[in-house]
Amino acid sequence: CWVCLGCVVEAREEIRFNIEAIDVFIRAGMLNIGIYDMHLAMSMDNGTNYVSIVYAKQFLQHYLIDNRSNSPINESHFQATIEALNTIVLTGRPIPDGYIFIFCYFIFDLNYLF
Repeated sequence: CWVCLGCVVEAREEIRFNIEAIDVFIRAGMLNIGIYDMHLAMSMDNGTNYVSIVYAKQFLQHYLIDNRSNSPINESHFQATIEALNTIVLTGRPIPDGYIFIFCYFIFDLNYLF
């Protein structure tokens, strides 16, 4: 059973940008991760939606750095989100604190992006 992405997208910000709530859907296999990745990448509006950018940074840090050994996802699941954040960084738009750490982590530790 899949959660309707529209339900997540149209939910209040307290739910839509809540890592714990989304984690429940991901771990239960109820959220199509590929479609959620595309939604998250597009929700940043090329750097104009600061709330979404901050959430994406926290989301990636939570799953790919802080809880990597227990994470149900990996970098390949969120390529569109990572690429969107990198585009924002490379265009010189203001970014949330801590994102440079994630950016450097992928480039230098994982050799992921290049």
